[in-house]
Amino acid sequence: MTEELGGLERRIDGVQAVGSVVRAMLALARAQLPEADAAAAEATTYVDQLDAIIERLAGPLESRSPASTLVVVLGPERPLCGALPRRLARAAREVSGRLVLVGRRFAEAYEAVPGGPEPERVLGGPSSAGELDEASRRLAAVILEADAEEVELRHPIPGGAVHRSVLLGGLRAARRDPPETFSPVDVVLADAVREATTARLRVALAEALRVELAARLTAAQAARRAVEDKEEELRSAWRVARHERITTEILELQRSD
Repeated sequence: MTEELGGLERRIDGVQAVGSVVRAMLALARAQLPEADAAAAEATTYVDQLDAIIERLAGPLESRSPASTLVVVLGPERPLCGALPRRLARAAREVSGRLVLVGRRFAEAYEAVPGGPEPERVLGGPSSAGELDEASRRLAAVILEADAEEVELRHPIPGGAVHRSVLLGGLRAARRDPPETFSPVDVVLADAVREATTARLRVALAEALRVELAARLTAAQAARRAVEDKEEELRSAWRVARHERITTEILELQRSD
C-alpha cells in the first residue's frame, strides 16, 4: 500500500510539472496574440503607401497569363498548434508546379502527406512578432531571386480559410510622364518593389502567426483541462489508497490488542 501511495504521489508530481509547462504556453500565446494583430495592422498601412508610390512610378497593373508561377505557402513554425499544420499540408499538396514552404512544423506535416510537388525551398518562419522583420526580409530575398513571372502567396487567416493573393505578377503600363527622382526611375522602382514585397510578406506572416498563436492557445487550453482532469483523477485515487491504508493499520492494531 505504501508503494502504491508513493507511486501515485510521483505521478501527481509529474502531472503538475506538465501543467506548469502548459500554463506557460497558454500565457505566452495570450501575450503574443495582440502583438501579432498590431504588427499586421501596421504593415498593411505601409503596404498601401508603397503601392501608391509604385503605381506613380510605373503605372497601373495590367493582367496577363504567366508562363510560370511560384506558390509560397505559409504555415506554423512551432509545434503544439493542433490540426492546423496537417490541414494546411493537405491543401498545399494540391499545388501544381513550383513551391516554397515557410514554417518548420508546417514542412514536417507536409512531408507526412503523400502526393504533390516537392518544395524548392523550406524556410523558417517567425515564432513571435519580434521575428517578423527578419523573416519577411529573408523570404523576400528568396522570392525576388526565384526568377518566376508570377508569385502566388497563400496563408491561413482566422476562420479556417486560406487566403490567396498574387504577390508579384502582371505588367505595368508605361508612364509617359514619370516623376522626377534623384536616382534613375528604374533604380527607385526596383527598390520600391523590393520594399513592397517585404512589406506584403510581413502582413501575410503576421496574419499566419496570428492563426498559429490562436491554434496554440486552443491546444494549450485543451491540454490544461486534460492535465487538471488527470491530476484530480490521481488525487482521488491517492485519497482512496490512503483511506484503505489507514483502515488496514487500524484493523492490524485491533488484532494486535
